Amino acid sequence: GLQRIFKFCEENGIQLVIVYIGVLLDDPDSANRNRSILFPYLREHGFLVFDLNDVFEGHDKSKLIVAPWDLHPNEAGHAILADAVYQKMNEHREVFQRK
Repeated sequence: GLQRIFKFCEENGIQLVIVYIGVLLDDPDSANRNRSILFPYLREHGFLVFDLNDVFEGHDKSKLIVAPWDLHPNEAGHAILADAVYQKMNEHREVFQRK
């Protein structure tokens, strides 16, 4: 799976960006463990990683989920994510300019 994506991007001069989003379930140990394993691997293969693990910090997470049984972000949660991705894209503007 990922090896094919790596190869395709490399062969076609594509900068793949991985957006790692924070979860709406408080499990920082799991998130930190995932990040410590995944990020070095992705960066080693030339991927740009937008780490948005803390994107929901300071917000009432119960107001950002679809429902108590569905922890996916609702409209407000997606708005927070969109703003954060836009900010990261601006920080790495050179990656998104046509050559």
